[in-house]
Amino acid sequence: MTERNYNGGRNTVDWPGGTWWVLRPVWLVSVLSSVGTVLLSAGVYLIVNSSSLVECGIEYSDSPVECGAGCEQILSITRDHCSGNIGSHRQLTEDPTTGELIFRDVDYIKGPIFTYYRLDGFGQNLSTFRSSRVLAQLKGNSITDRNRLSLCEPAVSAPNNYLILTPCGIAARSVFNDTFVPFKYCQTGVRDCKIYYNYRQRVQDILWPNDEEYLFKNPSGNLTVFLDEWLDEEIFPGRMENAHFQVWMRDSALPNFLKAYGVIDDDVDLPLHIQVTNRYPITSYGGHKYFIITQLSYLGGRSAFLGTLYSVVGAIIILLAIIPAIIKIVKA
Repeated sequence: MTERNYNGGRNTVDWPGGTWWVLRPVWLVSVLSSVGTVLLSAGVYLIVNSSSLVECGIEYSDSPVECGAGCEQILSITRDHCSGNIGSHRQLTEDPTTGELIFRDVDYIKGPIFTYYRLDGFGQNLSTFRSSRVLAQLKGNSITDRNRLSLCEPAVSAPNNYLILTPCGIAARSVFNDTFVPFKYCQTGVRDCKIYYNYRQRVQDILWPNDEEYLFKNPSGNLTVFLDEWLDEEIFPGRMENAHFQVWMRDSALPNFLKAYGVIDDDVDLPLHIQVTNRYPITSYGGHKYFIITQLSYLGGRSAFLGTLYSVVGAIIILLAIIPAIIKIVKA
């Protein structure tokens, strides 16, 4: 049996390999209590900070059959669609019935506002989706050899079976193509008078810098005559270098996911109106789609997960600190 010497009651113990520091019960309780209190306090702060952020979302469906693909519709996000601390201010507006100028309280969300679309039930996490692409092609190489594009099967060539789809693959061909334009109606109450918000949708606004630097380049060179660069530039300006296309190609780990779309720099009055060009079908796979707006803090959007985790771990540590103290009191 290994012999141990506790050095006459000091806080060290001599093992064959050397002398080690040992915490006595008083020190153990103090350390655990301090760590637990810090974690619990941080958790409460994070929960309070997160709950103060405003997040709003509205669901919308496919275009009506009689309207066809690319139907435009207006979504209106009101206070009822939101959670968090919504502010209000007095605004001079025209009464639609009398025409008189009056002051009224208007709900608003302080900018900048980050916008997302959400899809439920779409399998971006499936292996067939994740592997259906060729990175060399996405980097701007003009590839005409079909053998090098086998990962993209069955979405390799155009319907005429002559031109090579660029980009190829199921992932690219299923790209989300709804478009959103946020606006508000003029204070005069005239429905045809719209004021559009400053809406940034650039690569540097919604993407990591490495994606722009190392991936997603349009093909160049003489071989482009054999390629079908099918991405519509009216929807995706810049084609493969477009920010929304690049966001789509970043796979999500779950079938329900958010994708960044843009940033509104201004304060936003409620109701916020969104002009949607509705092209993306969801009824065929039983999915749902939403438009989301949210404020962000330095720790992200409105989510109590991290704060709850810190609070639970802190409470457990404090409980572990109390148990030795209770045992010591009982034995005394």
